[in-house]
Amino acid sequence: MRGSCSLAAVAGLVCAAAWAAGPDDLPYPQGKRFPLGLYSIETLEEMQAEAKNGWNIAHSYGFKPEYFEVVKQAGWVCLTFLKDKEEASARATIEKYASGPVGWWDLPEELRYWRADEFGQLKNLSAWSHKYDPQRRPNFMYIPGHHDAEAVSKYVPYLDIIGAGTYTEYAHMPRAWVRWRMEQTIEGIRLAGAKVGRDYLNGEKTPIGIPMCFYNQKDMDVISPVEAYHDFYSCLASGAHGILVFSYWHRRDADVLQKTMAAYSKAAAEVAGPEDLGQALLFGKGIRVGLEVLQGPQKTYNFRPYGAKEDVTYPALNALAMEYDGRLFIVVVNSTEQAVRAKITGLPARVTKLVLPFEKALDKDKKETAEQRSVDAKDGACEDDFGWLGVHVYKAAL
Repeated sequence: MRGSCSLAAVAGLVCAAAWAAGPDDLPYPQGKRFPLGLYSIETLEEMQAEAKNGWNIAHSYGFKPEYFEVVKQAGWVCLTFLKDKEEASARATIEKYASGPVGWWDLPEELRYWRADEFGQLKNLSAWSHKYDPQRRPNFMYIPGHHDAEAVSKYVPYLDIIGAGTYTEYAHMPRAWVRWRMEQTIEGIRLAGAKVGRDYLNGEKTPIGIPMCFYNQKDMDVISPVEAYHDFYSCLASGAHGILVFSYWHRRDADVLQKTMAAYSKAAAEVAGPEDLGQALLFGKGIRVGLEVLQGPQKTYNFRPYGAKEDVTYPALNALAMEYDGRLFIVVVNSTEQAVRAKITGLPARVTKLVLPFEKALDKDKKETAEQRSVDAKDGACEDDFGWLGVHVYKAAL
């Protein structure tokens, strides 16, 4: 089910410019590109098709050294397995792969901190990945989605990339749980005495969201395109500095998952595209804005995370606002299954109009036009409507 690596299309092609360009063209935290990764993307044809959407980190469960050639031809980097238990063999693995397009060293998934042997392996691999890699690239391990902030904090000292698994349907959780997972991950970074940032060699950490694209017919619902688009942006509004989707191969699990993957790619293209949203998310200065629900539910559904003693609920809307390069960017996410009309407050007084760069204005017959949709602002506030699980991205000159 994991697919296989095909090299048939590699011969005769020239290595993509992104691979050879320079350090700033690498994904964050090493470079400046917003990290957008796909588990189980296997072939050059697939990577070339998705490159236009901004995806730039590849993964294969059937990883072999030949996979590097596919990744290099696509101009991507990849998650590179590091699972050795002895220092000598780990050093040999790192030195063997060090000249390849390693993005992040991918440590064995879900090593348990309460098991001395597993946690010892994590500590060792973390140290060896920095010790023997000449480029000292960051490391990463998938942490299961049921971990709260305290559990996440156990891993933080040994990982550079801290992932929040947000498999909503798999966990039988409502959409607001995505926010909880991302915020718990960032709180886990804080509890460990670290902070969010790109200087991972000096202890700063990169939180990323890991939404789902798979379907187990026995015990879960299938994630729809609307839900996937929400989850992607909910991760961002809650502080994610990257996205890694599990998994590209499993879009085959159900017909609708082809459209679900397309929704993820739409969001990826928006983040990576010329509007500079990804750069604002990584390098912008955060500002506070307020949210007031005028019509619709004030709160999300209650839910109880695994192991929690009390229910959790959130305000219906979540927002992240950033100033970057003379522009204001705001991401607002509705995590309820009902329509909401809301007021955004706390805008700079000089902002009189916000453009929605990824939406088209509608004519009197509610058909899309060629113009970008916009909303007017007055006295530091604007109003807008959100559909169920609706997402809006706003942009204004400052």
